[in-house]
Amino acid sequence: MHPYEENGHCAPRLHHFDPTGKYDEPPFVGQNFSSKMYADAAINFLKTTEHNNQPFMAFVSFTSPHDPRNILPDYGKKYCPAELSVPDNFLPEHPFDNGELNIRDEQLLPVPRTPEQLKKELSLYYGITTVH
Repeated sequence: MHPYEENGHCAPRLHHFDPTGKYDEPPFVGQNFSSKMYADAAINFLKTTEHNNQPFMAFVSFTSPHDPRNILPDYGKKYCPAELSVPDNFLPEHPFDNGELNIRDEQLLPVPRTPEQLKKELSLYYGITTVH
C-alpha cells in the first residue's frame, strides 16, 4: 500500500506473479481501484483452474479496508456514523503499552479517542467491506 497522497488504492503499484518470488522487475501502476484489480485477478485465476481436479488454495489479501481508508465515491455501501453503536469493549486509550502505540494505525486519530471518532471510522470500514 502506498500513501493516499500518492494515489493509494486508486493507482496501486503491483507486480505480476513470479513463482520464483524474486520480483526483480520494477512494479507497474494499476489502472483501477486496488480491490477491483485483486478481485479480477483472483477470478481470472479461478477460471484457469476450472478444469483442473487438483486441490489448491487461493489467498486474496485486499488492502483497501486497511488504513488509510481510501474510498472511491461510489464504492461500497454508505453508513451513517450516528446510527452505529460503539462496541462494548471500546476504550479511549490502549489499556497498556504494547510497544507499538505510535505505528500507522495508531496515528489515524488523536488519543484519547471519542465514541464519535470510532463511529466515523467504523462507518468507513463497513462501507468498504459491504457489498451493495
